Amino acid sequence: MSRTQEERSEATRATLTQAGRKLFGTQGFYETSIDQIVQEANVTKGALYHHFAGKKELFVAVTDEVEAGVMRSALATLRPEDPSWVQIETGVLHFLGLCVDPEIQKVLLHDGPIVLGWERWHYSERRFGMGTVYERMVTIEGLENVNQPTMNVLANMFAGVLMEAAKTIAYSDDPEKAREPASILMKHIIKAIRNSAAEMAALK
Repeated sequence: MSRTQEERSEATRATLTQAGRKLFGTQGFYETSIDQIVQEANVTKGALYHHFAGKKELFVAVTDEVEAGVMRSALATLRPEDPSWVQIETGVLHFLGLCVDPEIQKVLLHDGPIVLGWERWHYSERRFGMGTVYERMVTIEGLENVNQPTMNVLANMFAGVLMEAAKTIAYSDDPEKAREPASILMKHIIKAIRNSAAEMAALK
């Protein structure tokens, strides 16, 4: 059965996104040209500009896809029967492990903040990760009684530290080695949050 125009259009967009992901993830955004992308995707420039305003817009689509994949991968490691703090620790350590992947480094942590700009990049990483962090953190024993403004501060600061740890790994000369102390420190930060639950719950 022949595909509809909409299906063909979606297939072309997906092909372009995959081509962009391959090239951006290996060469980087600035080293990748439109000509390389359409050649890799085996489509015309007109097809690319039909789906994306330009290379930056294609990069946005690639970034969203990579971030969504990272989130799915991290969530897949969680066990519902584990306490919330264990789930957070498990997800965090898995995420830091993913940060040694060259594709994730190039797309999300090297080029992402520069190409997208801080505000758009910050929104993107919060959109995929912030909700999950907040959902689990608020159910940690003792934190369920913390008021929402305090929880917002806590969750945002935690997510900020986590992203700084990720960037530190990505920019290291030895990402695998840098991941070890980053993982230890994040575990201690999670422990400190648990230990300060009662104090934060007392805030009005």
